[in-house]
Amino acid sequence: MRSPLPGESKCDDLLATWYDVEAIFFSYGEIRGPAHNDHRWSSYLNVNDLCRIMEHELEFESVKETHHTISGNRIVELGYVIDKILLIQAQHLQQCTLARVQFHKEIRRGTGLVSCIELKCCACDKVFTFTTEDAKKNVINMGVVWGTLASGSSYLHTKELLSCIDIPTMPEKMFSEYEEFLSEKFYIIYVGDSTQNGPLVCFDYDDEVYNMLTSTRGVFLWRAE
Repeated sequence: MRSPLPGESKCDDLLATWYDVEAIFFSYGEIRGPAHNDHRWSSYLNVNDLCRIMEHELEFESVKETHHTISGNRIVELGYVIDKILLIQAQHLQQCTLARVQFHKEIRRGTGLVSCIELKCCACDKVFTFTTEDAKKNVINMGVVWGTLASGSSYLHTKELLSCIDIPTMPEKMFSEYEEFLSEKFYIIYVGDSTQNGPLVCFDYDDEVYNMLTSTRGVFLWRAE
């Protein structure tokens, strides 16, 4: 019968071996292992306890994500929105290494067809906000009102149209304010015969409005001389 090795002893079901202790502690990252000639790390382990430890399932804590959704559809300045989201994510990664922003909520108070979007970081809960259109342009709301007037329609017609495609419309009061603003900037000179692209309408207008609405489709804008 061989002599026990240094650091190893056996008594009933108790087993003490430095190598097992080192392996267990190394696996859990508590120590990296002592020198082989240092027997101070030797201890007694119950074999049954060791088996139970190795069979134990580790528990992981995770943050439960809350997913918010937007119902319906929206008219947005797509390029502006995409650039904003990518910029927010990239800049926040410099401050929060676990940063991952996700949609939090939509704010539509007093913004008409334009929405204010809130994004929230899943790691640090920091909130970021941006609008679905560049605030310097203000084309979406004004363009819808202008298109309604230019086509001879009314607020109720536009409201019905937007509801059919599940887009929340602007309040009637806001529509009237834009209508009044446009009435001060435009006046109809004459309405020509209809063409395949829509009615031929000639307006006079301010340079300010002209610059915002030069991309209008369906109506030919002739500058009054």
